[in-house]
Amino acid sequence: MTKTATAIKPAAETAPDFAAIVRKLGEDFAARARTHDEAGSFVAENYEALKSAGLTAAAVPQELGGMGIAYPELCAMLRTLAQCCSSTALGLALHIRWRCQPGVGGTRRLPPSSRC
Repeated sequence: MTKTATAIKPAAETAPDFAAIVRKLGEDFAARARTHDEAGSFVAENYEALKSAGLTAAAVPQELGGMGIAYPELCAMLRTLAQCCSSTALGLALHIRWRCQPGVGGTRRLPPSSRC
């Protein structure tokens, strides 16, 4: 019996570990969440961190320079963020919804079965 070698993708072709990225960012967001909530201040540094990590382009198709992340994975990412900083998760969810909504700013149609 011979074994078939499994091809390993080069690092450039390997998809980022979105869950790990969100967990790491979430730790920082959670540390600031109460302060922002009590002060009623905007979570600008969280959005800057999301942008630096490329997550503001998560829903943009790869052919347009985004990450092309699958909708269920987007939902999981938002749920994790919401547990850390609900303000950040809400803003990102609205951004993603706008990008994915056909005819508004989106570039692709999501199947009706794509629900969080």
